[in-house]
Amino acid sequence: MMTRPRPHHATHLPDDGHADAGPETEARRRAAEEAAELVAATLESSRR
Repeated sequence: MMTRPRPHHATHLPDDGHADAGPETEARRRAAEEAAELVAATLESSRR
C-alpha cells in the first residue's frame, strides 16, 4: 500500500539541538516510538 508523502512540517518536531530538550519533547519522542512499534506490530500480525 502506497501512501502519499506527508509535508515535512507535518512530521517535524521542534528540535533546538540542545541535550536538555524539555520534558514535552522527550514525551513526544517516546510517544512517537511507541506508536511506531504499535504500527509495526499491527502490520506484522495482519500479514499472518
